[in-house]
Amino acid sequence: TLARTRAGSLEPLVDLESGLADRRTALARTRISLEAHRAEADERMRTLDARPARQAELQASLDAARRAEAELPRARVEHETATARRDAAARAQGLASRLEASGRAVAEAAAAVQEAKERAAAQHRAWLEATAGSIVAELVDGEPCPVCGSPEHPDPAAPEAGSVSRSQVEEADADRDRADEILTRRAREHGDLDRERRAALDASGARPLTELETALAETTERLRSLTETARPAAELAEQLASFAEATAAMRDALEAERTALAEDRARLTAARTTREQDRARCAEAAGEHATVADRHRSLLRTAQATESARAHLAAVRAAAQ
Repeated sequence: TLARTRAGSLEPLVDLESGLADRRTALARTRISLEAHRAEADERMRTLDARPARQAELQASLDAARRAEAELPRARVEHETATARRDAAARAQGLASRLEASGRAVAEAAAAVQEAKERAAAQHRAWLEATAGSIVAELVDGEPCPVCGSPEHPDPAAPEAGSVSRSQVEEADADRDRADEILTRRAREHGDLDRERRAALDASGARPLTELETALAETTERLRSLTETARPAAELAEQLASFAEATAAMRDALEAERTALAEDRARLTAARTTREQDRARCAEAAGEHATVADRHRSLLRTAQATESARAHLAAVRAAAQ
């Protein structure tokens, strides 16, 4: 019958209509998933946008490390020079007290030499006078003097009380010589100390020890700072190269993800359009019914009723004959 024919033509649309709800649910899930992926891509884009600033920081750190590396040789020389000058000034300061003590020792040795000389001279005079007294005791008028050969002795030396032996004279001479040797040694030591102190002063630049200690502390701190800054240069160079490679990889990955998202959004839009078209076909096919399935069932009922009526009419006609 016509109703059954029409019902048969609606069967594909009944199947299509039954899947509309599932398709709508699937499209909604796809939309939510795409929105989540887009939010993740936006977050990665913000991260990528912040990387140039970080890369600039790494580059600035690397530049500073390389500058520090270039300045290190000069800083080491300055530190060695400051150390040598400080040490020389400290040595000169220590030599100053030794030089002062050495000067006192020279003065004492000089006084001892003077005293030994005077004592030796006194011993010599005493010995000569004693010798002259012994000769006077042996002088005889008319006989020649054993010293000058004169037979007359108008003014003989008066004999001195006490006597000095030759050994005492020699001992006094030895004491004088020892004192002179000590003075010579003390003077030489004093000269050596003075030359050493002058050399130390020249090496220190004749600057005060406190000033040189301050300068050394400054060069020490500068050397430490430069060493600390220069130490990570190689590591920073490697880190910067890796960072740039990672940035490029992130940019490529993000571009690929955005392309995929655009394609997925296009497919979603197409799927939505197709579903809307299918829904419109189903609505048109349903006519005055709520759904295509309702119309399909209605047509089947009509077809069954028509077919039953025809069969009954045929039976009646057959019985009438």
